[in-house]
Amino acid sequence: MKLGSDAWLRRGCVACLWTLLGALPALAAPADDLAKAVSLYNQGQYPQAQELLLQLDRDALNDEQKRQRDELVEAVRIAVNQSSKASQNLSDADKAYSAGDSAAAEKLYDAVAKNDYASAEQKKAAREGLALIAKRRDLEQKVTATQPAKAAATRPAADSTTDRRDQARLERNRVLAAEAIHKGDAALKAGQYDEALAGFQEALQLVPNHPEALKGLELVRQYRQVEGKSDLLAESVQRQRGRWMRTETLYAENERGIRRLISENQYAPAREKLEVTRRLLEAAKRDAEPADRYSFLVRQLDALGRFLDSEAASYGEEQIAVQRETARRQERDRHETVQKEKDERIGQLMDQVMQLQKERNYRQASDVLREILVIDPTYRNAEFLLRVVEDYDVVQGQKRNREQFLGRLQDAFAGAEAARNPATVGRDDRYVVYPDESEWRMILNRDPFGAGLSGETDADRKTWEKLDSTTSIEFEEGTGFEDVIAFLREQNKLSIDVNWNALAVVGIDKTWDTGGLNLQNVRIQTALQILLDNVGGLDAKLGFDVVDGVVRVSTADDLASKTITRVYDVRDLLIKIRSFEPENEGGMMGMMGGMGGMGGMGGMMGGMGGMGG
Repeated sequence: MKLGSDAWLRRGCVACLWTLLGALPALAAPADDLAKAVSLYNQGQYPQAQELLLQLDRDALNDEQKRQRDELVEAVRIAVNQSSKASQNLSDADKAYSAGDSAAAEKLYDAVAKNDYASAEQKKAAREGLALIAKRRDLEQKVTATQPAKAAATRPAADSTTDRRDQARLERNRVLAAEAIHKGDAALKAGQYDEALAGFQEALQLVPNHPEALKGLELVRQYRQVEGKSDLLAESVQRQRGRWMRTETLYAENERGIRRLISENQYAPAREKLEVTRRLLEAAKRDAEPADRYSFLVRQLDALGRFLDSEAASYGEEQIAVQRETARRQERDRHETVQKEKDERIGQLMDQVMQLQKERNYRQASDVLREILVIDPTYRNAEFLLRVVEDYDVVQGQKRNREQFLGRLQDAFAGAEAARNPATVGRDDRYVVYPDESEWRMILNRDPFGAGLSGETDADRKTWEKLDSTTSIEFEEGTGFEDVIAFLREQNKLSIDVNWNALAVVGIDKTWDTGGLNLQNVRIQTALQILLDNVGGLDAKLGFDVVDGVVRVSTADDLASKTITRVYDVRDLLIKIRSFEPENEGGMMGMMGGMGGMGGMGGMMGGMGGMGG
């Protein structure tokens, strides 16, 4: 009764599950299959419900549906086993009843009637069997109470209701049954109980409920009980049931193992285990109880095989997709690595190009840019810079050619000027010596109009004197502009101020390449002007001026915006200088010559002042 109560409890739970599923909104196909399996379970169609649950995709359910499905699978498993047991008990009861074993048949019929998982037809058949046993028992009691003659008298009446053919068949069976009983009695007397049991069973198959055969079976059972031996039929049935139970146990274990292997994507071992399970069922086919249980398990195994093939195909497609994605990712990573290396190399080469531009080594910069274009022909920035650098190289070449031309032209002019203006002039080959450079500087420093009238301070004069002094400069290419200025400032004790803001407008900074300097015994202002020409190049005109004793370096436009007015006496330029003999009038002539020279210098400075204005 406890089993029955548990079963009704499970059925109640399943009914509640069915109610919950009915209240939920419509879900996908797996949820519909789950609801259908619940309906089949409630209708008592347990094998169909179990087969549907096995085909159900558990992963497609939500957590609540998975829990319901697992509970239903367990309930269906118990129901299938109990239903199979009811079918087996009913079949054994029918066999026992046919064999005349009313007690065993009654026990089996009663178990079917009390089995909560037995179908209505099975319970009805069990009740009919119990009723037949009860009638048989009543008839046997009546037959025992009556005389054998009366039983014999009733036989012709029963035989009269059959036709001749049935009568002949029954008569033949009775003869054969009598022979089988005779063999059984002889074997029983010889102690050969198995042969005796076989003979009595053969007689009962020919003539059901044959009293002598039933009596022989009872004697065999009694003899075996006395000797401690069980019934051969019962032993055979028990062994058969044991083998089938073992088969179902192994089947269940193998099914779980196959599903576990499928979940772990181990499809080859799963197929091997599936084939082993199939051979196991085939070997136990004759032991199946009931017989349709074997067909049901085979269908389940086939469904599991189809599920395995479907999962393996899906997994194979997923693996192919993963492999393709991995290959694409590896190719993308390789391309990115190559591109990164190219970008790093191009970046290094572009740094070299920028350095070479600062050094004004445009030819080598062009070669580096061509190397960049070999690495990446689509690098537009390199193409543009190559054209610019090549243009700069052409301009630089033209500048060198122009400087060489101007140098040669200056030398030619100097030679022509020297030939046109000899160092000595005078009448009758008398020599008049003009002041040298230092004397002209002394004359120039005179302030005939009073101190400060010309606008040039003592600090300016001293600074100009320092600029007129000689120095030697030697710097390699790549030396920064600020480094050379610092050298001139420290070496010659000069106050040099560079207007870096004005230079920044034309793109010149402190690290700008000076192009290399190698000057020996030149005036400082000459060296400074050469330095500014190198730095400014053709793009920017740089210059310097002395203001309050400070050498200011800036662009020409910036210096022009800060003009200083200076006054010089150039009246002596209008005086015609005469030549005197050196003996008597050397002093006066020298003085006049000096004044004339001063006038010339004044004119020159006046011209410079006008240019500054």
